[in-house]
Parts: sequence; structure tokens; C-alpha cells
Amino acid sequence: MHPVIRIINLLVFILCLSRAHAGQLLLGFLILLPHYFQRPTDVRLAMKMVSRMRWFFLSILILYVWMAPAGQVPEISLQTHIPALLMGLERVGALLLIIFAVTYIISSLSREQLLGAIYWLAAPLKLFKLKRETLALRMVLSLEAVQQLLSEKKNSSTRIEAKSSALQKIKTWLTNTADVYHRLVQHADNQSCKEYTFTQLPLPKLYEWSFPLLLLILFQFVSYLEIYVNEL
Repeated sequence: MHPVIRIINLLVFILCLSRAHAGQLLLGFLILLPHYFQRPTDVRLAMKMVSRMRWFFLSILILYVWMAPAGQVPEISLQTHIPALLMGLERVGALLLIIFAVTYIISSLSREQLLGAIYWLAAPLKLFKLKRETLALRMVLSLEAVQQLLSEKKNSSTRIEAKSSALQKIKTWLTNTADVYHRLVQHADNQSCKEYTFTQLPLPKLYEWSFPLLLLILFQFVSYLEIYVNEL
């Protein structure tokens, strides 16, 4: 599939999951499942991202559970909080699917393809006299910087001991942060003259433009079907 169509599919996928319910979440899971069967190594990459966001997911659940309906006082009762918990789980599920979708797209495209696709999609910026080359390059550099930051964090020499005091943990954390910062500055100086080249992508085939449209129609169909079933 053309890299541009893949990114457009990703944007449609994220848009449809922004307010998705159980039926659409199940559809998103079924769409991603075959891709991860073909690329099982991507599961580890996605799970690493999920593990880094576990506290964010927990905070979402807490906010939904303890957010009282308008005009009512929340009660400490499992039965009264079950609907809110389910809503929170839906939002967490949507974020999980988005993480897995983004991981698949990034891992399935080479840097040249990603740079070319962003350059292609940024064509409307020419109407505002903006350089789309700058946007594409900055996005690719941002992705590389994140990977470099994660690798430098792993290579940090000082580890925080579980039995250390709070003051020692703070000192160790500051030492690790300073070490990572100096490593990144040194890496940036070494990469200051690095060149990025890419070949301009050809136009996607005509039939490939139907994929994002079909994806949108499929999500809308499941949404209407879910509403119809709930009204029965």
C-alpha cells in the first residue's frame, strides 16, 4: 500500500476512535490483529509504549470513576460507578488501539517513505508560502530524537536503588538526567552536518483512495448498528 494512503488510513482510524464505543473498539482491534500476526515483533514495541503510559491510563480511569454526574453527589458504591468505569475503559481501549496503530505505521515505513509521505501530505502549505520540507524534516527529526532519548536513558550509568532514601533517589535522578542531557548534546553536535534525502513519492493509485473511505464507512456502519441494537 502507498505510504501516503497508510498515513491517511491512520488519521481516519484515530478520528473514528476518538469517540468510539465498544463495537467500534472491537472493529479497530480486528483491523489491527492481522497486521500484528504478520509482524509479531511490533507487539513488543507497542507494549513498551503502553508500559510507559500506564500511570496515564490509571489517571483516566480514576477521573471517570470519581467524576459525578451533573447535579448528583458521587457515592462510594461500586454499582453507581460501574457506568463511569466502563466509559473510562472505552477511552483507555481507544488509546491502546491508537498506540498499536501508530507503532505499526512507524515500524512498517522506512525513514525515506515516512519523510516522503509527510512531504506529500504537506503540499497545501504551499498556499500559505510555507516550506513543507521544513515540516517533514522536523517531524522525522522529532521521531529520531525520541528514540535517541530512550536509548540514552537506558545507557545511563547510575541506577536508582529500591532501598535508597528519598534524597538519594532525587540526587541519582538528577545525575541521570544531566548525563542524558550531555549525551544528547554531544550527539546533536556530531549530527549537525547530517543530510536527509528522499525521493518524491509518485501519486497513489486511483483505487487506493477508496481504502480510507471504506474504513470510514465501516466505522460509521458499526456505530449506527450499535445505536440500533441499544434502542431495541
